[in-house]
Amino acid sequence: MADVLMIAGKPETIFKARDFEYLVEKYMGYEAAKYFREYAEKADEEVRSAKAGENTDLASYEADLESNHRAFQDIQTEAAVITGVLQEKRINREKIAHAVREIGKILSNQI
Repeated sequence: MADVLMIAGKPETIFKARDFEYLVEKYMGYEAAKYFREYAEKADEEVRSAKAGENTDLASYEADLESNHRAFQDIQTEAAVITGVLQEKRINREKIAHAVREIGKILSNQI
């Protein structure tokens, strides 16, 4: 999409940043155009960096969710072991203690 600017009483059509840079050079000189170009390049780089950061943050968040999901599944398995031991006629404290230690390890890894 093009923008039309009135510069020095004349309409000037801007299709892209390069067109604006040309007008800056034409009406303000080479140094101003160089400053504009460097400023625009820096802004473009910051936008690219921000987008890359968003993608990285999203991937990190998804990895955390997956890790937490696996941890909860492991805890659920250990809880089932404890439930099974408690349903036996004779309670084996060593099996319960082992399952509790495993749950502790899982939680430590997640924190």
